[in-house]
Amino acid sequence: MKKAVFSLIIAAFMVGACTQSNPADKIIGTWINQNGEIEFKKDGTFRDGGTSQKISYTISGNNLELSVGGRTQTYTFSLKGNTLTLTKVGTEDTQTLTRK
Repeated sequence: MKKAVFSLIIAAFMVGACTQSNPADKIIGTWINQNGEIEFKKDGTFRDGGTSQKISYTISGNNLELSVGGRTQTYTFSLKGNTLTLTKVGTEDTQTLTRK
């Protein structure tokens, strides 16, 4: 009996671990707001409709770092459904975007 209960606990843990997704996967896609359109690509690059520069991004927890030309900007982000909120660290500069 103990062996069966232990097996069920392990199975439940494994299913939970497999169904949890990486925050970076959730942010992938095209997002829009009144300022335009941005896109987070699966390869770790970021496209801003207003620039042709190559921008890369990394995610750690709820921090998003955008890097271009040796400069990095850090944002906190939250995802709720199809809404992405970005806040530039150290400022009150917040943008809310909707998944396209």
